[in-house]
Amino acid sequence: MSVRGLEGVARSADVDADQLADAILKLEEGVDMSLDDVNLLSKVIDNLKPEQAESEPAPADTKADDLLAIKKKKLEILELLNG
Repeated sequence: MSVRGLEGVARSADVDADQLADAILKLEEGVDMSLDDVNLLSKVIDNLKPEQAESEPAPADTKADDLLAIKKKKLEILELLNG
């Protein structure tokens, strides 16, 4: 990543560009990282990852909602049959 790109990433994540560069260098070299370095990288990654649209339900939620709808329909049919 270029220095300019790294500065842009740091700015968008509201972190210090020099600290970010140091943390990435440690990561690339495979040296021990401090907890601050790990937290800094986590913050940048969380900032860059795409967010799931609020209008899109999670797949598990969709399945649960579908099952609930089926159970409600079964209950309505039973109520109709039993009058």
